[in-house]
Formats: sequence, C-alpha cells, structure tokens
Amino acid sequence: KTITLSDCFIQLMKLGMTIKIPNMVNSEFRLFCLEKFNLRWSQFDFKLYMLGYFFHPLYRGKGLKLGIFRQICHWSIELLVNNVNGGEKSANQLVGQMADYKDYKKPYEFKYVTGTFSVDSWWKMVEQHDNWIKEIALIINSITPHNVGCERIFSVLGWMCSKRRSNLLVDQM
Repeated sequence: KTITLSDCFIQLMKLGMTIKIPNMVNSEFRLFCLEKFNLRWSQFDFKLYMLGYFFHPLYRGKGLKLGIFRQICHWSIELLVNNVNGGEKSANQLVGQMADYKDYKKPYEFKYVTGTFSVDSWWKMVEQHDNWIKEIALIINSITPHNVGCERIFSVLGWMCSKRRSNLLVDQM
C-alpha cells in the first residue's frame, strides 16, 4: 500500500542496469532478454512514472537528461489544466514552483527522510499561496501501482494446474 510510481520506476531502472549479458555468451539468449525487457518497458506509461519520479521528494528528478525537465513541466501543466482547473497564470506559477522545488528553494528546502515522512505527508507540509505543485504532486502520488493482471493469470493457472484439475477425467470437464 505504500509503494509509489517512483518506487516502481526506480526498481525498473535498476533492473535494466543490472541485466548485463555479455555478447559472447549466447547472443540468441541475450537478444531474447533484451526483447522481453523492452516489451515490459514499453508497457509502462512513461509520462506518469516520470512525473512520479520527479515529484518524489527524495529524487526530485535527479539525473534527468537535458530537456526532460521541460517535458515534465508540459505534462504537469496538462494535468493542471485537465484536473485542477488552473488557467494560464496558474501554469506559469506551477513552472516557477517546479523550478524552486528542483533547486531546494523555500518552501521546498526540507529534506525527505525515509521512514519519517510519507510522500503525501511531506507534500502536505509544504504551504504557500496558490500551491499548484502540491496539488499535482498529490494527484501523482495518489496513483498506486498494482498487479491485478498478473494475479488474474496466476489465479487461472492455479485452477488449471491444481490437484482437482489434474484428477478430472476428460468426460468430467
């Protein structure tokens, strides 16, 4: 219940960096692994996970390539306009707040301490007038990743591979 999108994104990046299969070992196996990893990577809604990563106070978008912060600003403005009913002035304020947040300027200067704060409680602690960034961050951090699809498949496999299923005769099915 406490896992956020940023946690999943970080673990997926770690997995991608950990999988190191030398070219000489088995090129067919290596290509298979890369294909499967790339398939899973493409299934992620990259925009939401990148926003989750940026708005997590522990990471604040550390290590982003040039130009990604600008893209994150555009995605955040899109969320602001569609979900928070902000106008043009609020979009400009949001970008300013995001720049201050990224640079640890007031009121975002407090460090995030794992175990002391939840991400939501850290954001609720930040107070300022027209706090658009807080509203966007709380929307993003309220999205909980889940594995319903995987669990459904395991449930079906469990039924198919159970002792009951193995003991049925063809005419009893």
